[in-house]
Amino acid sequence: MHTLITLDADYWLGEFRRRRWQLHPAEAATEPRAVFAAVLTWPSVHDVVIVWDETTAIAYRTPRGPGLSEFAPTHVVAEYSGPATWVLRWILTLSPPGNEIPPLRPVPPDFALPKRRRQSGSYPRATAR
Repeated sequence: MHTLITLDADYWLGEFRRRRWQLHPAEAATEPRAVFAAVLTWPSVHDVVIVWDETTAIAYRTPRGPGLSEFAPTHVVAEYSGPATWVLRWILTLSPPGNEIPPLRPVPPDFALPKRRRQSGSYPRATAR
């Protein structure tokens, strides 16, 4: 894993596995290719993290439901983007969700792409599971 080496990839991947996150092939998450993508599924929400390189990552909590893609959310409960190390720390310290979903915030169709790579009106949807 080219850019994650400086982030101590073994540590982060081990931590996500230990906490029972589902690791995804990066190409399943988004294009342009991410280096790392993972999802933790709760009864009512998904916690998602996508890392493109050591300076570009995003993590968010999005509602679950029929027809909703965890990699192409239309609404989020919380989100954080920035350098990969900070994003990974943020998502791993996010409190477990409660029984009710807090207020949702709509996001643009290209929300889960890095800001510098967003294109108006286009977003590759993840495949349905």
